[in-house]
Amino acid sequence: MKKLLLLLASLTLAAPQAAISAENYYLVWRYVLTQYSAHYQQGVIPMETLDACEIAGAQLKSSKRFVETSKAIYYECVAGK
Repeated sequence: MKKLLLLLASLTLAAPQAAISAENYYLVWRYVLTQYSAHYQQGVIPMETLDACEIAGAQLKSSKRFVETSKAIYYECVAGK
């Protein structure tokens, strides 16, 4: 019984540390309005995993609903804590 309590106590203390050390990912995107212009829009979207970030970036770049051409969309997946 004592070992079980010790195990539960150690798991309880370790759980917040695991949440703190987990990495967060962010999809940073930019849409350039014209090729030779300083006019652009940009944003940051929080993501759960790096794979989800890469998929969302590819979907954003290939979507015709967002912009007419994908040449003006740039994205990067960034890890943060």
